[in-house]
Amino acid sequence: MSLSWIRLKREEKGLSLQELSRMSGVSVSYLSEIERGTKEGASKTVIKIASALGVPREEVMKPITESEIGLGQRIRMIREKKNRSLADLATAVGLEESQLIEIEKGETKPNIDLLRAIADELDITVSQLFSTLSMIATRLRTVREQSGLTQAELAEKAGVSPGLIGQLEQSKVQPSLRTIERVSEVLGVTPCYFLVPQPSLETLLPLIGDDLIQLLKEPKVQEVLRMIYDLREEELRFVFGVIRLLKEERPVTTVEKELEKDCC
Repeated sequence: MSLSWIRLKREEKGLSLQELSRMSGVSVSYLSEIERGTKEGASKTVIKIASALGVPREEVMKPITESEIGLGQRIRMIREKKNRSLADLATAVGLEESQLIEIEKGETKPNIDLLRAIADELDITVSQLFSTLSMIATRLRTVREQSGLTQAELAEKAGVSPGLIGQLEQSKVQPSLRTIERVSEVLGVTPCYFLVPQPSLETLLPLIGDDLIQLLKEPKVQEVLRMIYDLREEELRFVFGVIRLLKEERPVTTVEKELEKDCC
């Protein structure tokens, strides 16, 4: 929830930060960080501030909706991740650059045909442009635990309240883009990791040959997969780079024989 109302209400009442600090029991430095948006105050703290400003508790604790991440923001993030410029994507789908800017800002909603065209150009499905609270919750909890962080530790590093992390992992609130970006930076993933559904197994299996499916069933292959499943993007890219180098320098059969020898 955006806390910009605190500064507006404080100035409306003609209060200085020091005066509001005395009235609420919240330090001046913390108040300043909350007003500037560098920290999201814990619920108890925000309630103290609201009480000092004469704002009803129920107004403060309204569900988070005004900052939720929209379709336009997802399109922009995916476009940037795939290194497509505004002009490039706009031309490809038959739009003026200004029209695509309006879509990414959420000022205009694309129709389904345009949405399909944008998805095709970004090499994703239309469904991948949408995310659910449950998906965000599951991925957040998974990557946080893999990073060995508690909710409180993640909250402190990301500059948000522990309560917010808890609510996100329980699918109770829709996060703002700023929150997603802060959490992503701490956990070493991209915001798209939380916002863009990955292709389902049902979508991928038809692309995999029977011989590869049989290979994936082998214990040795599964052991390797278990070793790499939680690697971060840069670590996986390094592994893929080594594999590519091996394939370029030596015949695949030779590499396979050496791997077989190492595994036994």
